[in-house]
Amino acid sequence: MEVDLATLWVVEETLEVVEETLEVVEVTLAVVGTLVEEEAMVVEVVAAEGVVEEVMVDIMDLEGMLATMVVVLVIAVEEATVAVETKVVDMVAVLEDMMVTKKEEI
Repeated sequence: MEVDLATLWVVEETLEVVEETLEVVEVTLAVVGTLVEEEAMVVEVVAAEGVVEEVMVDIMDLEGMLATMVVVLVIAVEEATVAVETKVVDMVAVLEDMMVTKKEEI
């Protein structure tokens, strides 16, 4: 089988075009790889933002619960203070009655 020079030249030029195309494909694959990595980082950042939002909601819930607990504690302290004051007043009245009774006995 005889191959003329023109055919060899066409084959050689075709091989050069294929090599250049392969180089372009390699560069394109590298760029796509970089884009995939960047997209993965964006997905991680978005996921982290979601977690931060959930934590912020939890913190706000805790703040609400804490505020409620403080109100309940203040009410309990006020009620305990009133109860103690009432006992003290009752004890003072009993002591005054005892003093009056002792004076009368004397």
